[in-house]
Amino acid sequence: MLAYVSRYFNIIAPALRRAIRRRYGYELAAKAYNDARPIYRQMLADFPSIGADNPMADNAYEALVFFAMYRAADGGLTPDMLRAVVGDLFELPVVKGAVGLSVNLNRAADMRRMNESLRSHARWVDEHPDEAPYTWDFNFGDSRGDTRVCYHFTRCPLNDFCREQDLMDVLPVMCEIDHVTARLAHGRLTREHTLAQGGAVCDYLIEGDECAHGRETAMRKDSIRGAYKALGGSATVYDAMMTCGTPLGVAMSWAVWLIGPEENTAYLEAAMAGVPEGFSGSLLEVPVGTGVLTMPLYQTLPDARVTCLDYSSDMMTAAQTRAERDGLSNVRFVQGDVGALPFDDESFDIVMSLNGFHAFPDKEAAYKETFRVLKRGGTFCGCFYVRGEVALTDGWIRRFHEPRGFFTPPYETAASLEERLRGMYAQVHVETHKAMACFVCVK
Repeated sequence: MLAYVSRYFNIIAPALRRAIRRRYGYELAAKAYNDARPIYRQMLADFPSIGADNPMADNAYEALVFFAMYRAADGGLTPDMLRAVVGDLFELPVVKGAVGLSVNLNRAADMRRMNESLRSHARWVDEHPDEAPYTWDFNFGDSRGDTRVCYHFTRCPLNDFCREQDLMDVLPVMCEIDHVTARLAHGRLTREHTLAQGGAVCDYLIEGDECAHGRETAMRKDSIRGAYKALGGSATVYDAMMTCGTPLGVAMSWAVWLIGPEENTAYLEAAMAGVPEGFSGSLLEVPVGTGVLTMPLYQTLPDARVTCLDYSSDMMTAAQTRAERDGLSNVRFVQGDVGALPFDDESFDIVMSLNGFHAFPDKEAAYKETFRVLKRGGTFCGCFYVRGEVALTDGWIRRFHEPRGFFTPPYETAASLEERLRGMYAQVHVETHKAMACFVCVK
């Protein structure tokens, strides 16, 4: 068991309550919060005896707050709903600032401190044989003190607890927090297995996001950003707003989306995160639009086989012109309808759709067709507008974009999108930037 300590609940639960209320309403938030404290106390009493002074105990105290509020909601919160709420919590400026300003895993000193901290946790386990069978076991791999840390667990008391308490459906949400905290600390977590998903181990390879791979990523991002900034006076109003490439574009993006240049870059990077550096397979982009967002990306992928499809001949012409100007011989263009794609089943390694689904008139057909032409193990990634995140944007869409045929209802919410994608794909990551939802899925 773990002794009750109030501070964990008193800090996390109110923030979680606000996040639930914002997404799902006052009634559910109140129920999850008001009934959670006694459940939290009982969960602590039922938790494995990992030791009162265990340096990993914070992990348990914190995770049990989420489990208690999930259980207190009495079915009102699904795992995907909790996942969305947890995502909101880690987007709070106070959380991002607390982690990002205090830790930078690209700094050798910070990476050394992480290595030493984890090794001190391992020494604690060795020094406490009575608790060792119940707590996390540390098994270190190729940990280079200044640049990376590599280790795995074969035991996790949270995993054991969740199996006993019938909470395995929600445990993966906690595992995903590891990726988020690494990202906030300017790092990257690479993981192939988790105990929560049936693996024999839970593995961790943590590096700074500017390591050799990270530097390649940064160079690609800089190249793409540079192309956007170079638009200058040649940019159409549409292109300028999509890229924040001109002062007018910045003003329009802020007026409609409350998105400035920095967050515009962040959401586009998140949307294209499913396309790896050096990709040399087959990629379908639908719709391509004017190509302003993706032709700079394709310049960094000379060995990829890219097919760009759009229903609008005007958009296609603009994209083709841009591709020819940039010398992109590996990109072909096809005019067609996303609801009836002219390709065989499982034709593409990646299907990408940027800012398209909110405009498609037959969204059900679009979801089915993009899934159909994607290879098993392939990636579906992109972004589009979701309602209910920013009232100002919702108003613009309803009063301006819909009457002109730019957008077509019905629209997903962030929660409905995640639920839909999880019903189709084996792996799903969804994050929101204001009213823009970005996703990376694996079939």
